[in-house]
Amino acid sequence: MERELRKWWTYILKTAEQHVFMKIGLASAACFVIFQFGKDVGEAFYYILHG
Repeated sequence: MERELRKWWTYILKTAEQHVFMKIGLASAACFVIFQFGKDVGEAFYYILHG
């Protein structure tokens, strides 16, 4: 399973090197995931402190 995921991830990254729009899409997805994680952590701290 891990080998298959690594193979797919390598394929995606190699494809992104060749296609600008895919690179932009991956960067946007990464920013969204980081933003969402930070938002969830911030809400958790808020509820812990004010709950």
